Amino acid sequence: MRGVSEETIQALRDAILLLQELVAPICRKHGLTLQQLYVLSELKSEPRQTATRVADRVGIQRTNFAAVWRKLEVMGLIAHEHGKLDKRKVYLDLTDKGTKACADIIAEAEIALSYDSHVMSEQDYIDITRGVASIRKLATEALALGKR
Repeated sequence: MRGVSEETIQALRDAILLLQELVAPICRKHGLTLQQLYVLSELKSEPRQTATRVADRVGIQRTNFAAVWRKLEVMGLIAHEHGKLDKRKVYLDLTDKGTKACADIIAEAEIALSYDSHVMSEQDYIDITRGVASIRKLATEALALGKR
């Protein structure tokens, strides 16, 4: 496996900055943080996960994550349930309100990040979206390997 280039790291950093610049204000408009959107989005893509798994997937320290999910629960966006066999395990899932909030924010973000012919060519936009999909696939596979 080849190493990650400095250019790749800079591109990923720029993508994170783009999220902070364009998506975080949309989240704030809906009363959420970007970090909270990550949690909702993770639960939307894979429902009913343990709190530990969600924390690991979205990059929040496990010791800090309880405060994050509890706030989302107070807002009515997620629900929790203790494990039947192991009561220490906490399972999280989106509520209908959480599903709608996530969808609304994503829809607004898609508009904010949509193709603009004044900024780039349509082919560049297609290449970028394919590249992002490839990065997501690579990251998912690398994370899965790292957890084994």
